[in-house]
Amino acid sequence: MENKLKVQTTGVIQNLQRCKIRTVMATGDNALTAISVARQCSIIHKDKMVWLGDLLTDELGKKFVQWRSTEHTSNTLPWNYQDTSVEVALTGKAFNHLL
Repeated sequence: MENKLKVQTTGVIQNLQRCKIRTVMATGDNALTAISVARQCSIIHKDKMVWLGDLLTDELGKKFVQWRSTEHTSNTLPWNYQDTSVEVALTGKAFNHLL
């Protein structure tokens, strides 16, 4: 299965970004698929590291968000939230937990 963007999608996203409008994605797709699509249409720059937050449950039944990238895993975000060198993605379950 392939996730093809509409022809105009990337151009529209880039135009919004040139106008200084922050672009985000909310989707019901698999989180890794969403990250891939976001890279294709320039919502996420191809060179930026992405940290994905997913909701897990420990052996005592306590829920927590685990953060992972292609290189790291952590139970806390390993950078300042204003750091523009990284991007953050959340699964729906993690997003609801953090609300």
